[in-house]
Formats: sequence, C-alpha cells, structure tokens
Amino acid sequence: MTKYHHDFAAVADEILAYEVGHKIAPYMAEALGQGFEIPASAPNITEATKVHLVNQRHIFDCRNLGRSPASLAATLTKRTGGKGRVARRMRDVLDLGCPHELAVDLAEIGNTDREFLLLAMQGRLASASIAIPTTGIGELSAEAVLDVLELLARYHLLANLIRAGEDGFRRVFEPTGHDGLDYNNGKITSEASGARYLTTEASRALSALDLYKTAQHRNLTEDELGQLEAHPEVGVARIDEARIFNALGDEYANIYIDLLANRARLWTRHIKRHAGQFARQRDAYRRPLHRLHGPDALTILWLAVTQAVAWASCARDPVAPLRRALEEARQSRPILQPTSHEQDVGDIRSLFFLLRNYFVADPRSPAASKFNKDAGKSFDEFTDILWELEAGKPAGAEPFSHAASTSASVLLAQMKDDPDRPEHVRIRGEMAGSILIQLSV
Repeated sequence: MTKYHHDFAAVADEILAYEVGHKIAPYMAEALGQGFEIPASAPNITEATKVHLVNQRHIFDCRNLGRSPASLAATLTKRTGGKGRVARRMRDVLDLGCPHELAVDLAEIGNTDREFLLLAMQGRLASASIAIPTTGIGELSAEAVLDVLELLARYHLLANLIRAGEDGFRRVFEPTGHDGLDYNNGKITSEASGARYLTTEASRALSALDLYKTAQHRNLTEDELGQLEAHPEVGVARIDEARIFNALGDEYANIYIDLLANRARLWTRHIKRHAGQFARQRDAYRRPLHRLHGPDALTILWLAVTQAVAWASCARDPVAPLRRALEEARQSRPILQPTSHEQDVGDIRSLFFLLRNYFVADPRSPAASKFNKDAGKSFDEFTDILWELEAGKPAGAEPFSHAASTSASVLLAQMKDDPDRPEHVRIRGEMAGSILIQLSV
C-alpha cells in the first residue's frame, strides 16, 4: 500500500508542478530550425525517418493507396474531414474544389508514374516536385503536373489544420494526460477542479497511511480493515509488497516499506497543502487547467489557421506562396515562410470558426452554447445562423473569442522580441504545422 502512495505523491507533484498544460503534440520543432527558413530540399530520407514522420502524422502512410479515381477521392475526402457540410465548407475556404476532380488527374498521373503519386499523396512535396520530369507525366506537361501537385498540397494544408484542431481538443480536455485530473464529464477542467481532485486523493492516501502507522502498534479493527480494503489500489499494493519481501527478505523489507511510508506521508501532505492553496487562488474556478502553463490552445489554433491561409493566399500576388514554394523546392532552394494579409481575415475567421466548433469542440463557443439551449435545432443549423451573423461583420479580430485574439497578438509580439526562446521556437513550429516539413522531404 505504501509503495502506491509514494508513487501517487510523486506523480501528483510532477503533474501539478511541471506537466499541466505541457502535453503537446510532437511537431518536430527542432527540425524546423531557428530562423524558419526551410532548408534546401532533402528528399533522400531514411526509411526510419519516414516511419517516424508517418507516426507523427507529418506525412501519410500510403502503403494501401488505391489506384482508381473513386479510391483516391475517398482518401482525399477522409483526410480533409469527410463528406459532411463542415468539411465541404473548409475545402471551399481553401479553394480545393471537388475531390473527385482532383482524383481523376491523380489517377491518370499514377497510371504512368506510380512512384510520383505515392510521394505526392504521402505529403513529401519536395520529393514530388523534384520527381516531375521536364517532359511531364503521361499526357500532362510538367507545368500541368505542378498545378495538380499545388492543389494536392492545399489538401495537405487542410489535413494539417484538422490535425491541429484535434490536438487542440486534446489540449483543452486532456491537458495533463492523467485521467483523474482531466476527466470532467465533457467539461473543461478548471484549475480549482484539478486542485480539488489532488486534495481529495491526498486525503485518501493519508487515511491509508494512518492505518499503516496504526497497524505497527496494534491489530486493526474490522472497521479499519474495511476502510483499508475499500481502497481500489490495495490489490496492486499487495503485489508490490510481495515483490519487495521476495527481493529483500523479511527484516530488510519491513525497514524499506517503513521508509517508503514515511516518505509518502511527507510527499502527500505537501501535495495536499500545495493543492489546497492552489484551489483557493483568485478565479481558480474560472481559469482552465490547460492554461496554467503556456498560451491557450485556441490561441495556437488561431495562429495555425492564420499561417495556413497565408500559404494558400493570392492576396498579394496571383501566384500563391505555396506554388512558389513548390517551384523553389523543385530547384532545391530555401523557402521563406509567408505572412498573412489583411484580405485573408475572412477566410481565417471562417476556418477558425469551423475548427473550433467541430474539432476542438470548445464548449465555450457561442455555437455550442446555443445548441445546448435548443435541442430542436441541429448543430449544422446553428452553424448556419452564426455563420450568417459572422459574415455580416467587418473584418477584424478572431471571432467568438474569449480574449484569445488579444493573447495571440501579445504572443506574436513576445515571439518577435525573443525569437530564440525554446517555447517560442516550439510555438512557431505549431503555427506552421506540417507544411514546412512536407516542403523539405
């Protein structure tokens, strides 16, 4: 029993002090560099690197990729949110058109050059650009093939954003990765709720430790034994206890277990006292647990959407930055990351709205609030209503925000002042999503 409580105290302290708010998706920020200039294309990656990139969802596993237009269209549709109205709207914002039309071109290219198709569908955009023969592929010229690759690259952009939305959901609802701290009946766990859970668990641990101390001086009563048996961890504790006795023998095992019990008591009292103080802080019941360290998940999502739209935008130039990046990758030249334009705000707002409501599933959003109040309307119907209201507003800050737009601007200013700070390097990597990696492999 004591071994479990020692572990609980150590883990709880680690969660509260270090892990809350730090469970982030591995975006390989170290691979992106400090200056955020994409390195010259390096398509000859090892098989191990390829597997790692697939596991981290930077590129896609295409081992079972179909050959027919219908199969390729199904793959494109699945990667970009499915067949629903929300997915179609997101594809419209990035001007993706109908997946079936792109799938026909991809199937035609794949019938002539299967290797190129695999590289393109994996998301290895640099390798695919370099692999385009100067004579083209099949009936398509090199320029026409590059047009197809650019449109497919936009699909990869949207797939990256959907992943960012899913990661946002995990950050909002699973900020520590600890079931007891994170699970809150579908609600966002507050700092106070997390602290209350730790306090409750610490009290439970101390009651067991008190029984352990009592048992050293006298036999426990039936009621006390019942209290001990009520702890669900008692079975695991007995297995650990048996392992200790087998390893150390009776004499040394008792000394070791007593040492663990004393350490566990000190740790658990510390956790209970610290968590209690934490719960009593001002507005602890209103602050989400996932914001204890680092920026809000919605702030990061807003920045990621802003960056993705910048890649696809033609606001400054009829040639989108993504197309220029593919051409630069084809020449193995460094690629600069684009910046957003004022004319892109409408697209940014629309994409953020959809990702926030359907993938982050943020219960603080007005769409969720209105939906919960009127069960007679579908979520799509509420989206339509709010979409119309949003469309009538002048271009401005992020929609339906709880100060995320303000924190986003502050965060950008801080990143500009201190670009090499590790946290800022990581955030820039998240803003960029996977597209920087895809343009360099």
